[in-house]
Amino acid sequence: MTEEKRVFRSPITRAEKIFGIIYILVHSVALPQLLMIVDIAARRHGLSVTDNDLNVIYYAVSFIVVLLFMFKFLRASFSDIFDNFGRFLITAAISVIVYYAVSALINSILMGIMQDVINPSVENEIELTKADFNKTLVIAVLFAPVVEESMFRGALFGAIRTKSRIAAYIVTALLFAVYHLWPYFIAEFAWKDLLYLLQYIPIGVILAWSYERSGTIWTSILVHALINYVAVSVQAVM
Repeated sequence: MTEEKRVFRSPITRAEKIFGIIYILVHSVALPQLLMIVDIAARRHGLSVTDNDLNVIYYAVSFIVVLLFMFKFLRASFSDIFDNFGRFLITAAISVIVYYAVSALINSILMGIMQDVINPSVENEIELTKADFNKTLVIAVLFAPVVEESMFRGALFGAIRTKSRIAAYIVTALLFAVYHLWPYFIAEFAWKDLLYLLQYIPIGVILAWSYERSGTIWTSILVHALINYVAVSVQAVM
């Protein structure tokens, strides 16, 4: 059986797919704008809200919303772990190893092209980590993996994968990369900054592959959490 004809099964429902895809826009665009309004209103009343506090609220809200609307999918997918626990662990291990190998290669290439390979999103993460390590760690290891994997791999990849495997990988990897950098492109755009997208495409592909190969979204959630944990730990000492 060819890769293109490989059967892909997922416990996600059509309604959950639609919600997850729509919520990508809500989470990426609408919610940040709403929190900005809340922050302005709070400051007018003499209340001080730090960037870390806003970040916690941002991800906590999406975490709760995703659990409410995609709980059945997450629960059913969790049960799938035990159908082939060995594949779950091996896939997670391979994904982490490949990610660091590919990322090292891409950063080496970018170092020969750009003066600074630390993109604006990572710079912001470093500032948040230094300001409050514990809050950043909770977001990176608990909230973000569940929210982002449910939206991008569970809903978006799951919806496109039933039509085209290649398109599913390309679309989700590109959108996942744009998702991390688009606010910085809008704030101060430079064509060379598009090269930063290359830093996120490998993780987008690897997370989709880990979900597809293992048959459970919890593999990509675990891989995502592990990579984020290492990143936050390193950023804390930079």
